[in-house]
Amino acid sequence: MNMENILPSFRVTKSVKKSEVVSMTKTTGKKSEQILNALRTAGDNGITNVELSKIALRYGGYLGTLYKQGFKVQTTHLGDGVFNYVLYHEPEVIVERESAIEVLLKAIDGKGAVTKEELLNIFSNHNIAVKYKANTYKLS
Repeated sequence: MNMENILPSFRVTKSVKKSEVVSMTKTTGKKSEQILNALRTAGDNGITNVELSKIALRYGGYLGTLYKQGFKVQTTHLGDGVFNYVLYHEPEVIVERESAIEVLLKAIDGKGAVTKEELLNIFSNHNIAVKYKANTYKLS
């Protein structure tokens, strides 16, 4: 199956066996890898957000990175703001999402110039949104 047809805004960076992913995550101390290892260790019992916050206070961002790479995690609300996370799928191939600017530049590459309508179509066809950077409205 060609993943580029299914996920046009993603590119396959390299094919990695699950065993290689395990060994890569054990050797580095990155927070996303620590989160992944905690999910793996927890198995079908899962791990709560309380436990994940001990690894990284912003664990949600690291989970988001794992989602983008193709990992699937089931989330269950246990009540009182406590959630349980269970890793139920690891991708055969790690996927890295291209940035919106990379997608945009590829779409206009070689055209020389694009009209306003063409630019809006590129945004629409590639699910690109334009927004201000954080603190743009902040007064100096």
